[in-house]
Amino acid sequence: MSRIAGAAGLVAGVSAAVVFPAGSAVAQASIPHTPAYTRTFVVTSLNDLGPGSLRAAIDSANATSAGDSTLISFGVNGTITLASPLPAIARKVAIDATSAPTHVSGGPPVVALDFNGHPGLLFAVGSGGSQLLGVAVDDASGNGVTLDAGSVTLNDNYIGLNLAGAAAGNGCSSQRQ
Repeated sequence: MSRIAGAAGLVAGVSAAVVFPAGSAVAQASIPHTPAYTRTFVVTSLNDLGPGSLRAAIDSANATSAGDSTLISFGVNGTITLASPLPAIARKVAIDATSAPTHVSGGPPVVALDFNGHPGLLFAVGSGGSQLLGVAVDDASGNGVTLDAGSVTLNDNYIGLNLAGAAAGNGCSSQRQ
């Protein structure tokens, strides 16, 4: 299976939608549309775990039936600092941080995932058709985002940048002892 990874050097800011089809490393422009979702979970906490956390929303999305699609929206803005790796995304999900308070259409992200030296976000087999929208992804131990599924859309993200737009690379960018 083809594997496309969000490399440490990928620092695309606000951009057009990009879809990576399965079996091809060629990016294609895509016009976003609003699909219907089977389930919706709202992130209401910047905590790493517990009720209202992104981790809880991903766990709930992964527990849905194959073929269902889940929207994870945000009722908070700020940085989520992880104490352990997030679970791999195993179902079709839209993680939409453009829904967060204070987000301005076409503006920079207002939600960041600080991986705190842990592995980055993994869209695993079974997550084809997923979306990652308006998120800053930084300080992962390797790739900020890894795509092991086809047709995953990345749009309006900062990969390797923090919310201020400053370099906060992935691939063990910070010194850990």
